[in-house]
Amino acid sequence: MELESCAAPAEPVCSDEVETSETGTAIDKMFENYERLPLLPGSSLDDGLDSVIESVKISPNDIGLLDMCNWKLGVNSFLTHGYYSYKYLMFGKVIFSPDDDRVSYILGVPGVYSSREKYLAGIFGFDRFVPEKETHIKTGSFGYWIVDIR
Repeated sequence: MELESCAAPAEPVCSDEVETSETGTAIDKMFENYERLPLLPGSSLDDGLDSVIESVKISPNDIGLLDMCNWKLGVNSFLTHGYYSYKYLMFGKVIFSPDDDRVSYILGVPGVYSSREKYLAGIFGFDRFVPEKETHIKTGSFGYWIVDIR
């Protein structure tokens, strides 16, 4: 007699390999069909690379179109609060340079930079802030609390 395992299902595995064609197609459709946001300065990503962020408005439901390992973000309390405050989220494509094939994706929650928001955002995994306009003083600036998407 065999016993079935009652163990909880393992966490979804995310690889650094090229995204699946289904996810890639969904992302392409988002950038083709969703409302675009102004280009954001990628210099605020603190990665030392020259980049720009092309982005669109999305809702929490659109997170389900991404790779399964990102689905947990759909129930993130900080993200949910930001969505209900601003009525949208930002899905961004970080473009390093026109002749560079590297692309990465980010998810942003709209907000205004303050030490309190920085603390709360960090607790929920959104540890970086990208201001809408390049500035040397972040406090009081509108922008996006971001997390990398795999």
